[in-house]
Amino acid sequence: MFDASPVGRVLFIAWLFLPAAVLLLGMALLDRRRQVRVRRFWCDKAGQVVRVVFVDGTVRACSAFEPARAVTCDCECLDTGRRPRRHAAA
Repeated sequence: MFDASPVGRVLFIAWLFLPAAVLLLGMALLDRRRQVRVRRFWCDKAGQVVRVVFVDGTVRACSAFEPARAVTCDCECLDTGRRPRRHAAA
């Protein structure tokens, strides 16, 4: 199938490592999971400590609302410069 020439050696090495390269590429593409983060901090608008669920940089749920997924504020908590550090009481 492969001869001993330099071209044959290159083809053999490529054939040998091709399955590993395809596997690594597949794993890299499948690892595109959503980034889910949960933070607790003081919200000035709500006047309380809130628990916020961020998914891929957007607010998906906030404990200041009922139901928590019905977020209707302007989501100032997305700006990390305006969001206070995490509250000590978790």
